[in-house]
Amino acid sequence: MRLLLPFLLLTSPAPTAEFAQIPSAPQATAGPSVEVAREAATAAVTACSQLGYRIMATVVDADGRPVSAMAAGPDVTAALAPDSVRSAQDAAYFRNASSLVVKQLMEEPTVSYAMRAHPQLAPPTPGGWPLAVGAIGVAGAPDGDTDEQCARAGAADVEQ
Repeated sequence: MRLLLPFLLLTSPAPTAEFAQIPSAPQATAGPSVEVAREAATAAVTACSQLGYRIMATVVDADGRPVSAMAAGPDVTAALAPDSVRSAQDAAYFRNASSLVVKQLMEEPTVSYAMRAHPQLAPPTPGGWPLAVGAIGVAGAPDGDTDEQCARAGAADVEQ
Protein backbone atom coordinates (compact mmCIF):
# COMPACT_ATOMS: atom_id res chain seq x y z
CA MET A 1 0.00 0.00 0.00
CA ARG A 2 2.88 2.32 0.74
CA LEU A 3 4.06 2.11 -2.87
CA LEU A 4 0.58 2.42 -4.33
CA LEU A 5 -0.23 5.88 -2.90
CA PRO A 6 2.73 7.70 -4.55
CA PHE A 7 1.90 5.91 -7.80
CA LEU A 8 -1.72 7.15 -7.66
CA LEU A 9 -0.63 10.70 -6.95
CA LEU A 10 1.82 10.66 -9.84
CA THR A 11 -0.69 9.21 -12.29
CA SER A 12 -3.70 11.33 -11.40
CA PRO A 13 -4.44 13.87 -14.11
CA ALA A 14 -3.50 17.49 -13.58
CA PRO A 15 -6.36 19.97 -13.21
CA THR A 16 -7.68 21.03 -16.58
CA ALA A 17 -8.65 24.50 -17.74
CA GLU A 18 -12.34 23.60 -17.30
CA PHE A 19 -11.70 22.63 -13.69
CA ALA A 20 -10.08 25.97 -12.99
CA GLN A 21 -13.16 27.79 -14.30
CA ILE A 22 -15.62 26.19 -11.88
CA PRO A 23 -16.78 28.97 -9.58
CA SER A 24 -16.32 28.37 -5.90
CA ALA A 25 -19.00 30.87 -4.90
CA PRO A 26 -22.06 32.30 -6.62
CA GLN A 27 -21.03 34.92 -9.13
CA ALA A 28 -22.64 38.33 -9.21
CA THR A 29 -25.32 38.47 -11.86
CA ALA A 30 -26.90 41.25 -13.80
CA GLY A 31 -29.66 42.98 -11.97
CA PRO A 32 -30.96 46.34 -10.94
CA SER A 33 -28.96 48.32 -8.41
CA VAL A 34 -30.25 48.36 -4.86
CA GLU A 35 -31.37 51.96 -5.33
CA VAL A 36 -33.33 51.19 -8.51
CA ALA A 37 -34.82 48.05 -6.96
CA ARG A 38 -35.88 49.98 -3.86
CA GLU A 39 -37.46 52.69 -6.02
CA ALA A 40 -39.45 50.13 -8.04
CA ALA A 41 -40.64 48.31 -4.92
CA THR A 42 -41.64 51.58 -3.24
CA ALA A 43 -43.58 52.68 -6.34
CA ALA A 44 -45.45 49.36 -6.45
CA VAL A 45 -46.37 49.55 -2.75
CA THR A 46 -47.50 53.16 -3.20
CA ALA A 47 -49.61 52.28 -6.26
CA CYS A 48 -51.42 49.52 -4.38
CA SER A 49 -51.79 51.66 -1.24
CA GLN A 50 -53.61 54.25 -3.36
CA LEU A 51 -56.01 51.46 -4.38
CA GLY A 52 -56.50 50.56 -0.71
CA TYR A 53 -54.40 47.38 -0.59
CA ARG A 54 -51.52 46.47 1.72
CA ILE A 55 -49.04 44.53 -0.36
CA MET A 56 -45.43 43.44 -0.51
CA ALA A 57 -43.18 44.00 -3.53
CA THR A 58 -39.90 42.20 -4.18
CA VAL A 59 -37.35 42.98 -6.89
CA VAL A 60 -35.06 40.15 -8.03
CA ASP A 61 -31.99 40.04 -10.28
CA ALA A 62 -31.80 38.07 -13.53
CA ASP A 63 -31.16 34.84 -11.60
CA GLY A 64 -34.10 35.37 -9.27
CA ARG A 65 -32.16 36.45 -6.19
CA PRO A 66 -33.91 39.18 -4.19
CA VAL A 67 -32.30 42.62 -4.43
CA SER A 68 -34.85 44.67 -2.49
CA ALA A 69 -38.24 44.23 -0.87
CA MET A 70 -40.78 46.69 0.46
CA ALA A 71 -43.98 46.05 2.38
CA ALA A 72 -46.93 48.24 3.31
CA GLY A 73 -46.31 47.31 6.95
CA PRO A 74 -44.41 44.86 9.13
CA ASP A 75 -47.49 42.70 9.63
CA VAL A 76 -47.73 41.75 5.93
CA THR A 77 -44.11 40.76 5.33
CA ALA A 78 -44.05 37.15 6.55
CA ALA A 79 -47.31 36.17 4.91
CA LEU A 80 -46.64 37.71 1.50
CA ALA A 81 -42.88 37.32 1.02
CA PRO A 82 -42.96 33.85 -0.60
CA ASP A 83 -45.59 34.82 -3.18
CA SER A 84 -43.96 38.13 -4.11
CA VAL A 85 -40.57 36.46 -4.55
CA ARG A 86 -42.05 33.58 -6.56
CA SER A 87 -43.94 35.83 -8.98
CA ALA A 88 -40.81 37.96 -9.47
CA GLN A 89 -38.65 34.87 -10.10
CA ASP A 90 -41.11 33.53 -12.69
CA ALA A 91 -41.20 36.90 -14.48
CA ALA A 92 -37.39 37.15 -14.43
CA TYR A 93 -36.82 33.59 -15.66
CA PHE A 94 -39.35 33.72 -18.51
CA ARG A 95 -38.84 37.46 -19.24
CA ASN A 96 -42.59 37.86 -19.32
CA ALA A 97 -45.46 38.81 -17.03
CA SER A 98 -46.12 35.96 -14.63
CA SER A 99 -49.82 35.97 -15.59
CA LEU A 100 -48.75 35.08 -19.13
CA VAL A 101 -46.51 32.34 -17.75
CA VAL A 102 -49.61 30.87 -16.08
CA LYS A 103 -51.35 30.75 -19.49
CA GLN A 104 -48.25 29.41 -21.26
CA LEU A 105 -47.95 26.66 -18.66
CA MET A 106 -51.26 25.24 -19.90
CA GLU A 107 -50.55 25.72 -23.60
CA GLU A 108 -46.83 25.12 -24.14
CA PRO A 109 -45.15 21.92 -22.94
CA THR A 110 -41.71 23.57 -22.91
CA VAL A 111 -42.84 25.96 -20.17
CA SER A 112 -44.07 23.04 -18.10
CA TYR A 113 -40.77 21.20 -18.56
CA ALA A 114 -38.80 24.32 -17.62
CA MET A 115 -40.85 24.75 -14.45
CA ARG A 116 -40.17 21.16 -13.42
CA ALA A 117 -36.47 21.27 -14.26
CA HIS A 118 -35.63 24.55 -12.53
CA PRO A 119 -35.33 24.17 -8.74
CA GLN A 120 -36.09 27.83 -8.06
CA LEU A 121 -39.38 27.97 -9.94
CA ALA A 122 -42.70 27.00 -8.42
CA PRO A 123 -46.16 27.03 -9.99
CA PRO A 124 -46.52 30.59 -11.24
CA THR A 125 -48.85 33.15 -9.72
CA PRO A 126 -49.87 36.42 -11.34
CA GLY A 127 -48.17 39.52 -9.97
CA GLY A 128 -44.72 39.46 -11.56
CA TRP A 129 -43.49 41.92 -14.17
CA PRO A 130 -40.11 41.87 -15.96
CA LEU A 131 -37.71 44.79 -15.67
CA ALA A 132 -34.91 45.63 -18.10
CA VAL A 133 -32.82 43.23 -15.99
CA GLY A 134 -34.56 41.18 -13.33
CA ALA A 135 -38.20 41.51 -12.34
CA ILE A 136 -40.60 42.80 -9.71
CA GLY A 137 -43.22 40.69 -7.95
CA VAL A 138 -46.20 41.85 -5.91
CA ALA A 139 -48.47 39.91 -3.55
CA GLY A 140 -51.31 40.91 -1.27
CA ALA A 141 -53.98 42.46 -3.46
CA PRO A 142 -57.28 40.56 -3.68
CA ASP A 143 -56.45 39.17 -7.13
CA GLY A 144 -53.49 38.56 -9.42
CA ASP A 145 -54.55 41.21 -11.92
CA THR A 146 -54.29 43.91 -9.27
CA ASP A 147 -50.96 42.52 -8.07
CA GLU A 148 -49.70 42.74 -11.63
CA GLN A 149 -51.08 46.25 -12.08
CA CYS A 150 -49.05 47.39 -9.06
CA ALA A 151 -45.95 45.55 -10.32
CA ARG A 152 -46.31 47.32 -13.68
CA ALA A 153 -46.53 50.65 -11.84
CA GLY A 154 -43.28 49.85 -10.03
CA ALA A 155 -41.58 48.84 -13.27
CA ALA A 156 -42.83 51.94 -15.09
CA ASP A 157 -41.44 54.17 -12.35
CA VAL A 158 -37.86 53.00 -12.92
CA GLU A 159 -38.00 52.50 -16.68
CA GLN A 160 -39.04 56.02 -17.67
